[in-house]
Amino acid sequence: MLGLGYITEFICAILAIVYAPFMSFKAIQTPGGEDDKEWLTFWVVYATLINGPVASFVLSFLPLYYELKLAAMVYMLFFGGAGQIYRLAVQPFFAKYEKNFDEVLSNLPDAARKIYNQNGGREGLAQLLANGRNLIKQHGPDVFQKLMQLYITMAKDGKGGAQEVPSVSAN
Repeated sequence: MLGLGYITEFICAILAIVYAPFMSFKAIQTPGGEDDKEWLTFWVVYATLINGPVASFVLSFLPLYYELKLAAMVYMLFFGGAGQIYRLAVQPFFAKYEKNFDEVLSNLPDAARKIYNQNGGREGLAQLLANGRNLIKQHGPDVFQKLMQLYITMAKDGKGGAQEVPSVSAN
């Protein structure tokens, strides 16, 4: 990364973790949904093309990657570029593969149950709970929360488990 890359990376981070979330917050607070749609469009494009795994890993090896990323973010945030990029790239892709995505997503609960059973069921979960702090540190509280939710669902289905999801933190 060139020296300018550190500066542009910092500006991108500020735009992505301060400006865009705050503007999204403000849009949610206003009546009507047009500004909500605008910000949701930004987040979809940002997550899929700008900050997704392909962009973050593969494209970051290109010279001037952070400068190009900053230019893309400025275009999306201040010049209506998110809507244009969405219409040209994201929407056609998701429309083409929508049924495939729906099928995969609808099978996720069954896949999670299968993984639960393959990893020891209740015994595996007891081990998971005993090592929960390490899991949170490695994968974040959301993963732990989802696993706990699965455990509760299994309990409600009569397969053992807890009655409520405990609150978790990364501390």
